[in-house]
Amino acid sequence: MSPVELAAVLAAAALLASMVSVELGVTVALVELGLGVVLGNVFSLHSQQWLDFVAGFGSIVLTFLAGMEVDAGVYREEFAASAGIGLVSFIGPFVVASLVALAVLG
Repeated sequence: MSPVELAAVLAAAALLASMVSVELGVTVALVELGLGVVLGNVFSLHSQQWLDFVAGFGSIVLTFLAGMEVDAGVYREEFAASAGIGLVSFIGPFVVASLVALAVLG
């Protein structure tokens, strides 16, 4: 598939996902992810170098924007809970993956 065709399919998928998300009342990111999985498998879409760049750049921008939305006052008040959630969300998957690698995969 040419880069222009891939871009057209992705643009149509994004438009469809936004319309579906409004109708269902679900966040557009979830619909885009699901639609991307379906379209990628049905049409055998493969990533291209320009798309990898755009995805990497977009993830950096989204991380920055998410950080900008943090209310510093609330974060200071709820520091213990925030730090606890952060530690558990890192250590939990790390421990599970380590145990699976050790016990199941040897």
